[in-house]
Amino acid sequence: MTRGTAYLVTDNYIIESLEFNGDMYRDGVGQEMVDILSNAKTSNDFKKGIDTFNQENHKYQEFELNWVRVRSNYIKENTRGEDIIQFTDENYFELYFSDWTFWKNLSSKEITFRTREGGRIVLPVGEVVAINFGNNAAHYFGTSKQLDEMLDEIMP
Repeated sequence: MTRGTAYLVTDNYIIESLEFNGDMYRDGVGQEMVDILSNAKTSNDFKKGIDTFNQENHKYQEFELNWVRVRSNYIKENTRGEDIIQFTDENYFELYFSDWTFWKNLSSKEITFRTREGGRIVLPVGEVVAINFGNNAAHYFGTSKQLDEMLDEIMP
């Protein structure tokens, strides 16, 4: 079973969804999660989207679907004022655990993920990224980012 957890990042907190167990890869229901996050403009939108996703795909009952987390447990600000999420072999299974993590950035600045193998993924404000086991390989962005990248390739 491929697991996945969604995260909403704001300037003051992070909301973490319940870990969903089953088909959370892109060709399963992972793209649906990305689409739901892409449409979330507020924390209430995020919570409603997670509830809808659960009802349509997993039907978990009597579980809390979202938890508010302390932002500083996940995000560190470097000396240049950049927000960094560091995935390491030591912290990944303690903090994140899922095969796939899905991130929506509703904070006021971009977030840089430092991946387990030393890669870098930049998540602009308002965008979504799906990351596999905290690694750079196989990550993908939400629809608008992908379309922008495709257009840049076609018409530089």
